[in-house]
Amino acid sequence: MFTILQLCSQLKIEVMKKKKNTDFDAVFWSNQEFENPFDLLAAFYEYSSLETYKKTLGEAFCYLYKMEIYCKNYPGQLFIFYKAVRSFYKACYLLQFSKTKCKPTEPYEWKSSLHQASLSRDEYNNPFLVFERAFKEKTFEEYDFFLSEVVHLSLTTSKADFQDDLVTHYFHSIKMFDAAQLILERGMENIKS
Repeated sequence: MFTILQLCSQLKIEVMKKKKNTDFDAVFWSNQEFENPFDLLAAFYEYSSLETYKKTLGEAFCYLYKMEIYCKNYPGQLFIFYKAVRSFYKACYLLQFSKTKCKPTEPYEWKSSLHQASLSRDEYNNPFLVFERAFKEKTFEEYDFFLSEVVHLSLTTSKADFQDDLVTHYFHSIKMFDAAQLILERGMENIKS
């Protein structure tokens, strides 16, 4: 039995998959529009670094449990972060539905656990698994809600009781940051069927 929210979510997914020109809503932070999720990922990491995204999300997440405001001097910075990461989620979501399957151009080479960051060996070998797993467990709308909650609550002085599991979203977000960076570092090639 499906709930109304699940049915609406499924309809949005079908529309996103069928649209030729997906709106990644990136103009605000990148000053350009994108049709390709790979191009958006490249702009995402040109706009700011992997470390900055992970640090900002981690710090904002910690402020959910504090009676302080994150980024007091420039709270608008967190709004720009929200817009960029929301575009990032859209791109990651759509990568799993790509009609052309891709694989990393560089072969998998085990270096060390530190080199693969938050990714497992399988995810390091095939970073697309990260997106499939993340969106199999949680919907795009749930990630959007997570991001909205983190931004909203880190900018208030009140603590909130959480009904949702925000930690799972946080861990998947960190993994998606690492996987997307790895995809850009390695480059992609089409898999011939």
